[in-house]
Amino acid sequence: MKGLGFRNHMLMLALVPAILVATLLSIIYVSWNFHEVEVSLRERGRAIAKQLGTAAEYGIFSGSREILRSLADGTQKGDPDILGVTILGERGQVLARVGDSTLQALELDGQEAVQEKPDRIVLVMPVVRTVLPVDDIYSAPTPAANPDARVAGYVVLDMSRQRLVEVRNTQMLIGLDIALGGLLLGVWLALRMARGITRPLIHIIDVVERIGRGELGARVIPDEVRTLQSLGHNINAMAERVTLAHGELQQKVAQATEELRKRKEEAELLARMDVLTGIPNRRAFMQAAEQEVLRAQRYGSPLTVAVLDLDHFKTINDTYGHATGDHVLINRAGLLEASVREVDTVGRLGGEEFAILMPGTPLSEAIQAIERIRQAFEQHPISDGEQLIRSTASFGVAEYPGTDPTVDGLLAKADGALYLAKARGRNRVETPAQKSIDGV
Repeated sequence: MKGLGFRNHMLMLALVPAILVATLLSIIYVSWNFHEVEVSLRERGRAIAKQLGTAAEYGIFSGSREILRSLADGTQKGDPDILGVTILGERGQVLARVGDSTLQALELDGQEAVQEKPDRIVLVMPVVRTVLPVDDIYSAPTPAANPDARVAGYVVLDMSRQRLVEVRNTQMLIGLDIALGGLLLGVWLALRMARGITRPLIHIIDVVERIGRGELGARVIPDEVRTLQSLGHNINAMAERVTLAHGELQQKVAQATEELRKRKEEAELLARMDVLTGIPNRRAFMQAAEQEVLRAQRYGSPLTVAVLDLDHFKTINDTYGHATGDHVLINRAGLLEASVREVDTVGRLGGEEFAILMPGTPLSEAIQAIERIRQAFEQHPISDGEQLIRSTASFGVAEYPGTDPTVDGLLAKADGALYLAKARGRNRVETPAQKSIDGV
């Protein structure tokens, strides 16, 4: 530096730390922002994959590819960064696949996995079977989750890295602007040393660090950085963009969560409903019966179950075809629901066999109610468009508790009465005590 005047010497001394500080700020800004966006993308992908896995559990369990594809399609359409969604079965078979999804070299070992590719991030999330707790104060306590529960399937999520590339390029340009601004700022600071640079730089670094720790409301105070107003403005602009992006991300995650919740509720409803007749299936009926048995045990209230079987249903199928047989089942299920009280539960146990759960009803009243249903079946034949089909039913009625105070024991008593009704000529109501009401 020989030959340089004192002023130029001070200028050079000021430029070196200014360049260093500007470079440091640029590196911190670019690396931190790029890292935060990448981590945010991964965490958002993991959250979406977990929520999709929870919603898809019921579709995997029931084998409904339509439900799974609907879930996958809704997830892929709900986020522009999702390139493709694949739902796999327990053995890796594809159950649903939408979008641009890659499945090469996936390791399905029951663990969460992340694969890095030049253009995407592939997330593999296992779907673990869970036990849904029954929200009823009379239900038995739900056992604790089994950490060794079997994996029911996998959710594979392909997340685009395009935004990361765009963020990196943008931040590099911003970092270059910051570096150039720092260099110019150093020259100005060298000429106005009396104004000082230490306090403004400390303030800016503090704001950047607070933003890095998640304090998105941190801002540069203009009065604290009068000599670094340009840099302070850029930092505040960056903070505003980060805050806006964070809010938009939270809104998208909330919308995706709500959509997945609705899908989950729909899947749960489908899992408890008989597809043909639209009434509760055997699983739903047994759950309701268990709750009513617990209530009857606790309060000593009466409880009656009726089991019915359509008479000569095989003959209807053989004579008119299975489509007409399905029409008969749908008609009788609707007639059953229209004939019982709101507190009663009607369910299809399988085939042409149905059951009615009648809480708070003693056996004598239940027999009268079931007899009215039997007469309704007898008096309302079914039209197949050309002729009327007569479809009656045999009924077995049993009262709780009996010798076996369980749901299975109660149904076994009703089944025994049903077999008695069949043996005595059908179109009858029978009880285990061999009380009967004959059909006309």
